[in-house]
Amino acid sequence: MFIVTTPNNKMDETLKLLAKPCELILQPRKEKRSLTANSYMWLVCEKLARVEGITKEEVYRIAIHDVGVWDDIAVIPEGYESIKRNWERQGLGWIVEITGKYPKFWEVRLYTGSSVYDKRQMARLIDQLVYEAENHNLDVMTPKERSLLLDRWEKDKK
Repeated sequence: MFIVTTPNNKMDETLKLLAKPCELILQPRKEKRSLTANSYMWLVCEKLARVEGITKEEVYRIAIHDVGVWDDIAVIPEGYESIKRNWERQGLGWIVEITGKYPKFWEVRLYTGSSVYDKRQMARLIDQLVYEAENHNLDVMTPKERSLLLDRWEKDKK
């Protein structure tokens, strides 16, 4: 027996999917990151945006691109726009980048937004943003404070 969990607003989609033959993929469950860590990440993005003259969303997307999680796939050129549209609709940090073009396929890098990051991935993103903030002499948390923030995340999880 398998139990499928899905948000209530996605139940119809899930039932339609389960009505067709499906492939089951088992993988370790990732630790969720804390809202506190997420809030801090956006605070640092906002501070950087002010000094760099861009939006906090642009700061976030640059950081995702620089240190984020990605998968590389091969796509036929005719399918690229559909892949891009469907991937990027998942959120601000879900970025699509063409990394190579060949006659029959394109290499495409799919960056994953931080909404699905685990603790280690979120810590890397925050560390990158803090590094940039420190280069601009902006006031940010110390490494110890960041560590306590992530430790709190682990305790809240239990």
